[in-house]
Amino acid sequence: MNAYDGTMTFYVSDPNDPLIRAWQGIFPTLFHPMSEFPSDLRPHLRIPEELFNVQTRMYGRYHVTNPQTFYGENDVWTVPTGQTSEESLPSEAYYVIMSLPAENSPEFLLLQPMIPRERPNMIAWVAVRMDGNAYGQTLVYRFPAETNVFGPEQIEAQISADPVISSQFTLWNQSGSKVIRGNLIVVPVGDSLIYLQPVYLQATSAKFPAFQKIIVASPTTIVWGDTLQEALDALLRDQGQGGPSPSPTPGPTPGPSGTPGPTATPGPTGTPGTTPPAGDVSGLVAYANQHFELAQQALRDGDFARYGAEIALVQQALGQLEQLTGGSPSPSRSP
Repeated sequence: MNAYDGTMTFYVSDPNDPLIRAWQGIFPTLFHPMSEFPSDLRPHLRIPEELFNVQTRMYGRYHVTNPQTFYGENDVWTVPTGQTSEESLPSEAYYVIMSLPAENSPEFLLLQPMIPRERPNMIAWVAVRMDGNAYGQTLVYRFPAETNVFGPEQIEAQISADPVISSQFTLWNQSGSKVIRGNLIVVPVGDSLIYLQPVYLQATSAKFPAFQKIIVASPTTIVWGDTLQEALDALLRDQGQGGPSPSPTPGPTPGPSGTPGPTATPGPTGTPGTTPPAGDVSGLVAYANQHFELAQQALRDGDFARYGAEIALVQQALGQLEQLTGGSPSPSRSP
């Protein structure tokens, strides 16, 4: 829509869609192909949330390929509700800027976790891409069957049970104000998951909530802070006190703990290269360890782009190790 005179111009993003083809037959001059779309506006295109929500809900039933499984409804996925109290907002798909597994650069995505029907643990997450030629491409990452990854509802319950956070919520709710817990966001970071939830405080005399805290959680640790950096620092400190690392996302590599390890980080000299040594088991192990330490340092520095790039190199090395040692192939993403 032209902001100055209100003129509307319609562009067809999917020329094979039967509904838009019917409208084109009725109004042949109304619609334009995407090749005529202004190039300066193309980076601002987004996949609509409502469209993505419909697609993910349908995919939860139709992702199976075995007819017996389909008709028996033995593997139905659904969108997590993520609402365990009156102060929590329901879960919904959310836009994030992050690096996909095995990708080196961050990109703009619309993300939705999925859980099995009637079970709260997370079984997969679905992402649709926005940037460049990948616009509209949907990817599904399924968690390994042997892992138990907490879903948003389980993390919400742990947040409600945290003695420090729950006591503060009780105090705030009794002081002429109301606590509002924002949407719980599940963010894959390398081979781990981080759960984020903002906390707002709304006075009874005002309708505009004010941001108060940000909760950062792993499956074993719940912390919060006035800023995201403060909360992440608290999470890393707690993980360093002997707590296990966040649960793994799809892939064979171990989930990082995000804390300083027992070995020293590589110095400025002898930085490992970006190509793993082919056919050398001991060399691949050393290469993977070096880049894993660099990923840990990037995570401590808050450089998630560098962290994603280093973890991608670790995954590449471990993939070659599996081939050399006869290990089972890692689960792949499904376009």
